[in-house]
Amino acid sequence: MGGVGKTQIALQFSQTYQSRFRRIFWIDATSRSTAEQSHRGIAAENSLGDPQNRDHIGQVLRWLSALSQEWLLLFDNFPSNEDLADLMPSDECGNILYTSRDPSLGHSLPSEAISAIIEMEREDAITLLLRASRVGQREIDGNLRQKAYPILNALATESK
Repeated sequence: MGGVGKTQIALQFSQTYQSRFRRIFWIDATSRSTAEQSHRGIAAENSLGDPQNRDHIGQVLRWLSALSQEWLLLFDNFPSNEDLADLMPSDECGNILYTSRDPSLGHSLPSEAISAIIEMEREDAITLLLRASRVGQREIDGNLRQKAYPILNALATESK
């Protein structure tokens, strides 16, 4: 499901737990080519071999496997219909977090590793919007909530 904040939740997670991980890597998994480009960026950023070498994926995976400190690899917008298994480390020395619009991705993961993100109810979204705008609780009334609806609609349309 698009537009419910999966990427923002992953970003918040990575920021909140940044001290736990020695390294955090973001993979744009929208397609195979964007995921490969992300690996290429990791290889270049960490001086992993010759930049012209086409085995940048292997270099990154071997390097991650050799790291002794805990790391986090975020696969954002993971398409479960595309086989990207060869782009992921096979050992368990790090952590992998996926975001995906496709709920079927959960079928290949342990149930304790899945957290479904659902759309927020309209009234909850209005309350969140008003709190985020720092409107005092006493100032929130039906009239103000009514004025917030067009803003909410515009934000919802923009995120899709």
